[in-house]
Amino acid sequence: MDSVPTPPPQNIGTRVRRPRTARACDACRAKKNRCDDAYPCTYCRKHNLDCVYMGQDIGRRYTSDYVRGLEDEVKRLGALKDSLAQDQLIVSPNHVPSSQPTGPASRDGPGLEPQNDHQQHQAQRSHVSTQRQGRSSGQEVSAVNRHTRNVEFYGSSSAFALLSHVQRAGGAPTAPTDAEHDDSIVSNLHNPAFSPASEQLGPLGGTRQDSPNCRSSPYYPQCRSFILSFFSSIHYVHPILSKAEFLGRCDQLLSGQHSSTETSFVALYYSILSLGALVGPRDDDPIDGIPNLQWSRAFFDEAVRRCHKLGMVTDLDMVHCYFFLAKVCQNELNPHSARTALAMGINREPRNQLIKDASQLRAESRTWWGLYSLEVEMSFSVGRPDTLGADLYHNRRFPVIEGKEGVDSTTTNVDLLEPSNCAIIKSMVDLSRIVKNIGLEIYLSEDITLRTVDLAFRLQTDLDKWADSVPPEIRPRLNAADLVSLKSARAAQWIKRQRLVLTLRYLNLRILMFGSFLLPSSPTERASIMRSQETQRGIQICIDSAKSTIEIIFMMYQHHDFFRTW
Repeated sequence: MDSVPTPPPQNIGTRVRRPRTARACDACRAKKNRCDDAYPCTYCRKHNLDCVYMGQDIGRRYTSDYVRGLEDEVKRLGALKDSLAQDQLIVSPNHVPSSQPTGPASRDGPGLEPQNDHQQHQAQRSHVSTQRQGRSSGQEVSAVNRHTRNVEFYGSSSAFALLSHVQRAGGAPTAPTDAEHDDSIVSNLHNPAFSPASEQLGPLGGTRQDSPNCRSSPYYPQCRSFILSFFSSIHYVHPILSKAEFLGRCDQLLSGQHSSTETSFVALYYSILSLGALVGPRDDDPIDGIPNLQWSRAFFDEAVRRCHKLGMVTDLDMVHCYFFLAKVCQNELNPHSARTALAMGINREPRNQLIKDASQLRAESRTWWGLYSLEVEMSFSVGRPDTLGADLYHNRRFPVIEGKEGVDSTTTNVDLLEPSNCAIIKSMVDLSRIVKNIGLEIYLSEDITLRTVDLAFRLQTDLDKWADSVPPEIRPRLNAADLVSLKSARAAQWIKRQRLVLTLRYLNLRILMFGSFLLPSSPTERASIMRSQETQRGIQICIDSAKSTIEIIFMMYQHHDFFRTW
């Protein structure tokens, strides 16, 4: 009835025991363990050891199950290799797959571990990912600056990427070796005048302690014109300071009424002197016989020295100091300003406005939103992500402009109203958000297709809406051929400067939008998108904007002294 046959009883007395030590692996023999004669054996597999049988025939090292497993793995990897090669052909039609075998057959025989196969599979996937990202990464620049010995990175939207593309088109090597880093574009465009020196030098070439000007007055009252130059130029683009309040504090500093010389305002004072000397007009008779650029570098060094001496200070003066020092040294210190502002929390609307006076609230609002727009634009200009985080974090109110449409003076606190020249702050913030969209949707796009052209025209529509929302007195002039009334010649100085800056930025964004898909695109992609009339229209917009930019810059440089130092 029992259909399952029972195994015959084993005759222990007649069974021939195999010699244990002869077929044990080296590890089991050393540990005197009972080896199960598998490869790898259970003990070696459990302890992650190399299972080695010494003195045994090579063919008997591997069980039939292990050989079948290797054959299945070879088939699986072969099919995977074919699919990956097909993906590479889709990503790059002109790419020729390598003929070097990558499967287990190219290894040292059947001793291949499954872990090595997995690593090779990961390497193949990484290679394909690199092929897919090659379009954007090929426009990026990363090199060691020989002046500072620092590693610097610039993304695809930066001017460095454009210049590097031109350099490669001229026959220069695309990927410099370590020995060629000294000749990299990062090193060639660096200004060594602002590199840290072992000894702080004064404007006269000696140390600051040996400078006679320092002994008489460390605050250089003869350089007050640099402060006035700042407030008549860059201040109109970034009106985050109160001119009257700042000049009043300067008078206290020069008269000795300032409470302490070791405060962040002193560092801010030197940063304004440095930037004012840099952008101010070059007089025929320089102050104390010293050129403006030398004054600027000396004041920059002094401001940085003061910042280092103060250490980690989180107040509004330090935010302003880093902000304006960043304008001097090619925005290298701008993240310091942003992180300090976030540490202070000025990006958030205070719950109880009675804690701070109105002037403090106005200053924080101007500072945060002025810093916001600068951080976004500078991050785009160097091709790096900004440090601001999501916009949900920033609920600070914009500056309330006096006389603006929609502002009720009867219900609004009069002490919180700002003058009309601060209206540019919100316009700059709105423009910076368009800049961020251009970077994310166009410059970080992996493919250059007709969809990219459609995105450019959609962003162009957003840019035109932004131009219409700008206050009329500083609205960009979109058509240079329009006749300009002589009445505009009598406009206030801040109106002329702000309208000029916004016009140039409007034209610059049009160039960046419609010129972005020409340089990095391959000949095949360029041929496919050039058949579209929309593409032709976009290219013409790019060319017209570039011509208008050149004409405006030439005219301003020819007739206005202030623009020659910008």
